Amino acid sequence: MLATGEEGLVLANPARSIQLYQYSWNEVGSGIAVPGVNPMIPYLHLELFLVNQGLPVWLIQAGTFAVLMFIGSFSCYLLTINFFKDQVSKEKLLVVGLVAAVFYLFNPISMLGVWYRFALSFMFFYALAPLFLYLFIVGLNKKRLIFIFLLPLITLLFSFGYSAPSSTLLLWLLPFIYTLVLSKSKSNNGHVEYNLLPLLYFFSMIVFWVVINLWWIIPFINLSTSAFASETDIGHAIGTLKANSKDFTVDNVIRLIHGGFLYRGEVFGSLYKTPLFILLSWTIPVLTILGAIQLRSNKVKIFLIVSMALLLFLVKGTSFPFGFIFLLIFKSSIIFQLYRNPLEKIGMLLPIIYSPLFAYGAYYLLWKIKNVSSRITVLFSVLFLLLLFHWPFFTGAMVTFGGRDIKVEVPSSFQAANQSIPIGDHRILSIPVMGGASGFYNWTSGYKGVDGSEYLFNYPTLTKTYDAKSFHGYILTAESEGKIDDNLIGTAQFFSADIIAFRKDTDVAAFGYNFDALKRSKKMIEQSNLTQIFDSPEVALFSLPQEKIVPVIYAPSSVRFGESPEELLSLLKNKQYNPQSEIFICINKQKCSPFIEITDPALIKIEVSPKKVEYRKISPVNYEVKITGSAGRFILVFNNTYHPGWLLKMENEYLLTNRHIIANGYANGFVIDKVGSYNLSLEFAPEKNLLNGIKSSKVTMLAGLLVMIVLLLRRGWGWKNKGK
Repeated sequence: MLATGEEGLVLANPARSIQLYQYSWNEVGSGIAVPGVNPMIPYLHLELFLVNQGLPVWLIQAGTFAVLMFIGSFSCYLLTINFFKDQVSKEKLLVVGLVAAVFYLFNPISMLGVWYRFALSFMFFYALAPLFLYLFIVGLNKKRLIFIFLLPLITLLFSFGYSAPSSTLLLWLLPFIYTLVLSKSKSNNGHVEYNLLPLLYFFSMIVFWVVINLWWIIPFINLSTSAFASETDIGHAIGTLKANSKDFTVDNVIRLIHGGFLYRGEVFGSLYKTPLFILLSWTIPVLTILGAIQLRSNKVKIFLIVSMALLLFLVKGTSFPFGFIFLLIFKSSIIFQLYRNPLEKIGMLLPIIYSPLFAYGAYYLLWKIKNVSSRITVLFSVLFLLLLFHWPFFTGAMVTFGGRDIKVEVPSSFQAANQSIPIGDHRILSIPVMGGASGFYNWTSGYKGVDGSEYLFNYPTLTKTYDAKSFHGYILTAESEGKIDDNLIGTAQFFSADIIAFRKDTDVAAFGYNFDALKRSKKMIEQSNLTQIFDSPEVALFSLPQEKIVPVIYAPSSVRFGESPEELLSLLKNKQYNPQSEIFICINKQKCSPFIEITDPALIKIEVSPKKVEYRKISPVNYEVKITGSAGRFILVFNNTYHPGWLLKMENEYLLTNRHIIANGYANGFVIDKVGSYNLSLEFAPEKNLLNGIKSSKVTMLAGLLVMIVLLLRRGWGWKNKGK
């Protein structure tokens, strides 16, 4: 299969991916609430179905790519024919549509921003965007109400593309521009008037689209505040925008070229800097502008030119000219800060506008030539030059070139390793710890990208952190740097890991650090009292002694207050901290992240621990806890990442929020006073929003289907009565 970059190995094991992403709480490491991943679930179920029929993952992936390429290109073909059906004769229109379809597949945005970039959400969006615009225009021009319900339902097939929120918003930009252009008209006295029906059509479709997508929109909105806290750091966002915009100069964006990839990064070598390829690249804007100039003046021309001008302004970011205007807009809108890399995101819409204009420019040039053989020669020359410029599609350079090779074959040893783990609730500490998000595996057919351990193992795996500044990230990064090598068991206990995975397939540690990681990891295991339960050339598994295991849910006997993760690290390193019996409470706001103020410090004490704490994991978002022999105040620790959405219920009442604290610098702690023996339940509250969203979506989809059936039976296609 092919895998790299941010998507990682999400398609390698669809059953595991579904297990991870069907809930609003993802069991990656000690857990994380991340919105924007549920939209991939429908495709993962399709992939799992095909895998169960015996199809290999690589073939399913290849088939998916082929379908997406066809849908995107064919949609652009239909869109072009729809635009120019009144300006080009029928036999010539087919050629124009064909050129547009070929251009949509083979253009620099497609080559660099979609297929080389290898973001699966971008691939789905690249197919959906022209299809969506085409069907929207057909429904609007023919005044067919059925499209208000039909089009949003069709987009569910491409919901994987919604996992990138920036793309989801862009889906509506071109339809909105078209609606405004179509709504505007002049009366006999020369005054500009607006027809409100197209706008009503547009907003009615948005409403229906939103409601049938509540199954992922509700948890996204509910969880976005905490998940995107770092995303809204305006200083960081502006710095990233300005750095990216240096590659998005006008001469680059008008040719649809990502200068960072093609020129500065030379991802396909220095060939594209040669005079021949620079000259070839200018055929794109020349023919596109020629098409725009020669188009007969009408609303289609206005739509295409306005859209092209707006998109070119947006994708160049802060580059000259008018970069200061873009920066002002960027600073004023949190949502706009999603587009810190505008060419890679907003730029995906440009080929939809360029394709028909490029094709019309080529058509105009061709039919100026009277000789038929010369005309055919020029046509094939244009197509040949277009394909030559995109040689990486055909030579395999998209997959393998220079130091890049995204062909991946996951070793079967990981499946065998999973089968060797006893059935139960487990957490794996993987060493060497990556620390950072990047993974490098020296398999026979290797892998380089975001670490994909959560897809290789069927249990939560601690091997990386997305935030090295957090308490959790600091400890993991310290492990990757060799700062607590003498206390492997203590580190595992701190994170409630009961299994150690010795990854012999990599020696790369976090953030570029490499301290002979394999040798260090082997020594750490030899110094610890561990039992080996599996071995292979890629990975070996070891279990902690039963008496050393710290459960995910437990009640410590004492509290230790501290100032920083550095303090805890020192205690762990010197074996002066016992994670089985102690809880670490970080009290320095400047050094502890996350941090919540303890409103009543007197609460944070342990009078006596219960005689016994037992728990049963119902699902990643729901646990049942049984307390036996509580004789006074104690703290129940839940070693999943702290989130205010984790609620503790006791006798049908939720524990007060001021009794929900941060334990061990990263986990959940609950201060409980009740004595005796009783049952508790832990639940992740945002999951209710997900379930409510799913219910609302199902009801709306059913209602939409019924309305469509009624419209078909009554032949009520349009909002005008045509006497049919």
